[in-house]
Amino acid sequence: MKRLVCFLTFFFLPVVAIAFSVERNELPQQYAVYDVEQPTDRIQYLGELVGFPDTYQFVLRDPAPFQAHILAYQDGEIDPTFSVILVREKDRGGVTEIMRLKREDGEWIEVTDPDSRIDYLSGEVFEGELEPGVYRLEVSNPENLGQYALWMGTEESGVGYFSSLASIRSAHAFHGYSIFKLFTVSRVYLPLGILLLLGLMYATWRYRNRPLHAD
Repeated sequence: MKRLVCFLTFFFLPVVAIAFSVERNELPQQYAVYDVEQPTDRIQYLGELVGFPDTYQFVLRDPAPFQAHILAYQDGEIDPTFSVILVREKDRGGVTEIMRLKREDGEWIEVTDPDSRIDYLSGEVFEGELEPGVYRLEVSNPENLGQYALWMGTEESGVGYFSSLASIRSAHAFHGYSIFKLFTVSRVYLPLGILLLLGLMYATWRYRNRPLHAD
C-alpha cells in the first residue's frame, strides 16, 4: 500500500506541473528599455504603465516564430486596454514596423488566465515568423496608465512545479492578491486533493489491516 501511495503521488503531481513563468517589468523611468533575454521562450511579462509607455527589446540571431498577446488587468478605475507595436531596427538607422495592434481594433474579451486564475481583458494576438535582428515592442494607451500581462514567445520554458508556483504567486502579488488566491489554482488544489485522498486510502488500509487481539 505504501508503494501504491508513493507511485500515485509522483504520477499525478507532474500532471498539474505544466510550466508557467513570469517576469516583472519594473522600468524605473521614461525611455528605459526592458531587455528580454530569451525571446523565444513563452514567458508572461507583468507591467504597469505609470505615465509613459513600456518598451521591451530583444535580439534574434536566427529566424524564429514569435507570438505576442496582451492581457489588460481590470481595476475598475481606468480604461485598461492597450496598444502594442513591434518594430525592427534597420542596419543604417531607423526602424521598420512589423505589427501594430491598436487598442480600439477588435474586441476585448473577458478571460480568466488558466494558470494564475486572474481575470483579464484579452486583446488581439500577433503571430508571425521574425527574421534575425534587433526588435522593440512598445505597450501604451492614451493615458499610459494601467496594469497588464504580456505573453511573448512560443517555446515552453523548462521551469519546474515549484518555480511555476512561485511565478503564479508573483503574478498574484503584482495585482494585489493575498496568498490565499493560490488555493484557486489547479496546481495547488489538485495536489492537495490527491494527497488527501491518498491519505484517507492509506488510513483505511491501516485500519482494515490492524492486528486483531483475542480477548
